[in-house]
Amino acid sequence: MIDTFETYFLCVVHIIDFIKSDNSAKFYSTFTNSILPFVKEYNGKLVRTINEDTVFYFPDTSNMKRQKAFDNALQCCLAIIYAHTDVNKVLVEDGLPEISYNISADYVNLNLRFYKEKSIPFEIFRGAINFCQRMNKLAPTNCIIVGQDLHAIFNHLSIKNGFRFQKLPDLHYGNKSSYPVYLVSLEKS
Repeated sequence: MIDTFETYFLCVVHIIDFIKSDNSAKFYSTFTNSILPFVKEYNGKLVRTINEDTVFYFPDTSNMKRQKAFDNALQCCLAIIYAHTDVNKVLVEDGLPEISYNISADYVNLNLRFYKEKSIPFEIFRGAINFCQRMNKLAPTNCIIVGQDLHAIFNHLSIKNGFRFQKLPDLHYGNKSSYPVYLVSLEKS
């Protein structure tokens, strides 16, 4: 087993108000498989699914100077959001209910644990995922929000052209801590 600590663009896709049933395993599998092509197309890596959440990260974003990697990661999130109708079409064709979802993303320190055995995939320890899950609670339906750390990188790399970042109320955690979050959308011409 090998542990590494690096900082990456991490995303959590959260399914809103899904009621668990006998078809839950099929539902989660179908949903994950419908968004996975976007994740792969933009060089993301699926980490795991945790009930209503599908978690992935972008390995190329460990270097904050890779503008193309950050742009790709944001484009991936937008592609997943804009594919909402197509995702629901796939679910309905499989006899499953339509859903809504949102995405939270941030630039977080991840402890990646790689196992030497090929049959066991790497895992990300829960701290970073938990933080993004908290952010998801502030995200409107079928939208993307990003945390302050990721927003600062977008500003630094000038990944603002074509995107609109709207400040939302801060995420409050603990007794006195707060963290700025931003709603992301495409700028309208």
